Amino acid sequence: MRPTDTLDPIRAFTRNLAMRAVARLRAVLPIILMVAMIGAALAIWWSVWSLARGTPHGRLTSLPLPLAIMLVAAVLWVGHYRRWVLPARRLLHTIRQIRCGQAPIDELSRIGGRLGSLAPLIQELFHELRQQKLAMAQLEAEIHQRIAVRTSALERQIGSLRQQAVRDPLTGLYNRRMLDACLPGFIQRCTAEQSDLSLLAIDVDYFKLLNDTLGHAAGDQLLRDIGQIIRSGIRAQDAAFRTGGDEFIVVLPGVTPQDARATAERLTRLVEELVKPLRLSCPPKLSIGVFSLSELPGNPTVGEMTAIADKRLYQIKSARHRQHQHHPRHLCEAKKTPDPLK
Repeated sequence: MRPTDTLDPIRAFTRNLAMRAVARLRAVLPIILMVAMIGAALAIWWSVWSLARGTPHGRLTSLPLPLAIMLVAAVLWVGHYRRWVLPARRLLHTIRQIRCGQAPIDELSRIGGRLGSLAPLIQELFHELRQQKLAMAQLEAEIHQRIAVRTSALERQIGSLRQQAVRDPLTGLYNRRMLDACLPGFIQRCTAEQSDLSLLAIDVDYFKLLNDTLGHAAGDQLLRDIGQIIRSGIRAQDAAFRTGGDEFIVVLPGVTPQDARATAERLTRLVEELVKPLRLSCPPKLSIGVFSLSELPGNPTVGEMTAIADKRLYQIKSARHRQHQHHPRHLCEAKKTPDPLK
């Protein structure tokens, strides 16, 4: 502890004692002034009365009556001051302190004089006012909490609706509307950065045969799995879209044609491993058309890029179908497990 800290209680006591002395002096000062004024008035009146009557200053035969009247007036004024004026000042000062939070409400009980009977009523009013303020604060906090909860729920609903508007509900990939909105931005950014941009146009071969053989539930599950393979097989800055029933488009910004073809081959192998357990002689496969921005001079439009990627996709599909033209139809049907009872 510092040496100066030991004097702090003494200084605080001295300060409080001085404040109390000043307060008492202020309370007594009006009485002292009143007595002084009465004495001065009495002296003036006595001098004037003596001169008017021609009597010497030593004769005070007519002095007691005026003096008694002035004393009675002084006593009445002092009583009025102590009963009404001083309590009124204390009451106003205490009310100001209570409103500023510098004094407790119970401080009003120390108000004396004729106004002391008003203290309980004023205390009750202050208590009611504080209760009302507390109730209003609680109500406001509850309203803010409800608004926050409803706003959060509304934001979640809006976010969900926004996701539903731009994503395919089956695969979780972006939909065709999102492709039309985002692809121009991809092209513009890659053109400004003088980097390449590749598109993968993907179609699932023999998907209808799978639906007809194993049912639409199996077809939906295959589309979900293919969407997951595409999503996990591309980079974070790439974007995948489902544009139709079994058609997809993958946008690869900054990817050269060679890297794009390598990505297409990797996705094709992953889907081939996926469909091996389906026991189909012609299992679904991916046909992927690859096109890059650097292959077309000038500034190609979105329609030109997607059209060329689709054209290359269908060239691959046609070549694959020509390879299977010599196969009988039953080879592309589901392999049925022999019935052991026959």
